[in-house]
Amino acid sequence: MRALRCVYNKRMAPYGDDDYGLTLSNRRLQDIPILILKAVNGILPGYIIDLFVVRNNVTCLRGTNKLVVPRKKTTNFGLKSTTFIGTKVWNSLPDELRLMTILMEFMNAVRELSL
Repeated sequence: MRALRCVYNKRMAPYGDDDYGLTLSNRRLQDIPILILKAVNGILPGYIIDLFVVRNNVTCLRGTNKLVVPRKKTTNFGLKSTTFIGTKVWNSLPDELRLMTILMEFMNAVRELSL
């Protein structure tokens, strides 16, 4: 509670109730595509870039710049992994967003979406 009051500069700041109306889980879902954009554009270290593989489409019938959905090995941890959730969120974005290369424009566009 003390940290939230410091961040939001308020006397009383209930958990998860900020000025933007976002919960922590929604904010994390917005941060995942930003991480993937950095990985796809080569801004992050190699070990993170290797987690996300761009699918090579010969014919662009169902979107461009989509990622290969990794095979999950277990249902407990495989469905909750960053690579699996990140790939699902990235592939659900509209084509215009996935084709963006400028980070600040992409961040603003993702913040306007409801994921």
